[in-house]
Amino acid sequence: MRLPNKGIFLSGILAVFATSLQGARLDEERVLGYLFDQWKNNPPGATSVLLATDAAIPRLSIGPIRATVYALRALNFLENEQIADAQATLETLRTFPDLSPAVDEWCKRWLTRLDRERVRDALKAFYRKEVRFPDSLAPLQSLIPPPPLTDRWGTPWRYQVVPLKRIRGAEAQSYVLESVSLGRLSDLTAARSQLRPDRPSIRPIGLVPQPGQRAPLIRFETTRTPGEQAILSERSSWKGVALLYVGDSILILVENDFFFVLRRPES
Repeated sequence: MRLPNKGIFLSGILAVFATSLQGARLDEERVLGYLFDQWKNNPPGATSVLLATDAAIPRLSIGPIRATVYALRALNFLENEQIADAQATLETLRTFPDLSPAVDEWCKRWLTRLDRERVRDALKAFYRKEVRFPDSLAPLQSLIPPPPLTDRWGTPWRYQVVPLKRIRGAEAQSYVLESVSLGRLSDLTAARSQLRPDRPSIRPIGLVPQPGQRAPLIRFETTRTPGEQAILSERSSWKGVALLYVGDSILILVENDFFFVLRRPES
């Protein structure tokens, strides 16, 4: 990958902050909007995204905005197959104070996939020695260090040896390894190859003022027919989509493996 001119991307992100040395809420929201556009409109793993997020992070103070920038950073590492950096970023994100449960769940999804890769490596090592896969994951406990034997929700892996379809009589030559929570999307490669969705499965259509409160409630509707509507507050969920943040100009949502930064309805 060709390394872009670092000065161009740093000047772009710093220019957004130029309107306020105090890092006001609206400035931070504008920065996040810029970063999300960089991630959404550039090819997967684009170096420009990493440069922009790294430049912005020291200047962010609003928890959900900072967490979302870390999430974009982790996604960039995952797309670029920088696994160690992705894991470190995800683990750091989970230590944030007052982290939304929805963000923690998002981290668990990706960390579970990274843990599964360690289990697969251990199974490959077993196979090289035994020329078969084990009937259960119990033999892997003796490895030093042993691979994770549960997913990030503390549930044991769903593991089963399966016969090869084209070779009869060959035993324990293939297997299925899944997180109960993630199913077929337990595989890191499959998860990374998902197309970035353009929008979440619900869309904001209006505000419901809350007198005396900083953030209004947001009215949403489903994007598929038959349409349904619901009113959400910050840090609440509906239809598998979590509303992380209601800002002065933006909304932050998370659904499954992706974050979304949307314009806040005007009324």
